[in-house]
Amino acid sequence: MPFQAFLSHSSRDEHLVGRTRDHVEAAGIQLYLAEHDPHPGLALSQKIQRAIDDSHVVVLLLTPNSYDSAYVNQEVGYALRAGKLVVPLVDPSVPPGALAMLDGVEYIPLQDGSEDAMTLLTEELKHRADKLDRVEVWVAVAVIAALMLVLIAAAE
Repeated sequence: MPFQAFLSHSSRDEHLVGRTRDHVEAAGIQLYLAEHDPHPGLALSQKIQRAIDDSHVVVLLLTPNSYDSAYVNQEVGYALRAGKLVVPLVDPSVPPGALAMLDGVEYIPLQDGSEDAMTLLTEELKHRADKLDRVEVWVAVAVIAALMLVLIAAAE
């Protein structure tokens, strides 16, 4: 499965969402946006929970439009409960304390959708993806070695 990040955001931040998507996908990371994944008849909450479960990390766009969004807050809570890493991109105009359950977590300051913030985000996501790829290779090697031992034992 390719490395995937879930983007928790407000639909009112369409321009910033687009810039984030462009940067992240240019780095080879798949970015999940609920609005680009229609499933008529499926409850939105189920779709979002499944997407968070299937993602390796959650990116939070915390802006004046999103910090008091019930959906954004529930997505972050669900992600934390599921043990997902949440990487916040925080607009400097967001009121103090808006990080709520993420208070004390390092975040990427988002100043006018700065290139620096997008670069930091893509570097962090690529680092996480590379680390996951190395783990998957070692797991595959261990599985092959175990199968070889079973085959050798069966042949004796």
